[in-house]
Amino acid sequence: MRFKGLDLNLLVAFDCLVRERSVTLAAERLHLSQPAMSAALSRLRDYLDDDILRAVGKRMVPTPYAERLHVEISDMLQRLDQTLGMSASFDPATSERSFRIAASDYIAMVLLVPLVRKLAAVAPHVHITIINTGPASVEKLGRGEIDLVITPRQYLLENHPSELLMVERHVVVGWREHPAFKAPMTQDVFCSYGQIGVEIGSATVAFAQLEVDKLNARRNIELIVPSFTLVGPLLVGTQRLALMHERLARLQAATLPLGIAPNPFPIPLLEQAMQWHRTRTEDPAVRWLRSQVTALAVEMPGGKDHKQR
Repeated sequence: MRFKGLDLNLLVAFDCLVRERSVTLAAERLHLSQPAMSAALSRLRDYLDDDILRAVGKRMVPTPYAERLHVEISDMLQRLDQTLGMSASFDPATSERSFRIAASDYIAMVLLVPLVRKLAAVAPHVHITIINTGPASVEKLGRGEIDLVITPRQYLLENHPSELLMVERHVVVGWREHPAFKAPMTQDVFCSYGQIGVEIGSATVAFAQLEVDKLNARRNIELIVPSFTLVGPLLVGTQRLALMHERLARLQAATLPLGIAPNPFPIPLLEQAMQWHRTRTEDPAVRWLRSQVTALAVEMPGGKDHKQR
């Protein structure tokens, strides 16, 4: 199909070329031969009167015009994809819809585990993929590649709707036999022991650590792990302490010999929010999934005051 003389299939090629910055990779992604993709790039160059991609050293880099145009074309293709894929109704009992949800392992344990159990009963044929949250997952949401992101509120995208799900306190956690639990937990006591910190990926440091660092506390982080759920097992039998989300701490303390004490640092509550792409607001399937997540969050302590942004 053509629009103003342009083969609309070239828009998909354009989106892929700018995203991959490689004729070879774009061809592989669209299951085309490299000559076919090179021909598509040539036709785009002729129509748009722009190079689209230029060689800079050993890399291909989009032109400034292609970068600006890509924002609009990518958004248009996402909206078209969602419109064509949207059904007029959604029946959870029979649907085989696939959903992609981005969340930390902490959220997966306290919220998504009960969600998956619930969906097994009310929507037995749907497919759920859970991916790690972080900057990459938020970017995927912006590109329409995932359905929901559950993340601290400060990481939300500005131009997509969101909903506050719950607020979370942090507590001090350690081995149940740790001497620090024999007296009130103070900042000095906490800082006198080695600690476990969490860094997810190469740059995302746990919220509580960032907040304590703002207080200039003299901490001694002896061990850094890439997962919140690793902290509890690694505390057992050691003299280390950690700051942990209260819900996760109490969940792990039910099966591990862990002690829990109030957090002595004046750090704010952590607000966890759910966000989705604006083009999926009226998608009945995504609306239903959001309602299931919200219902579980409302049932949890600290989750009753959720509200729409």
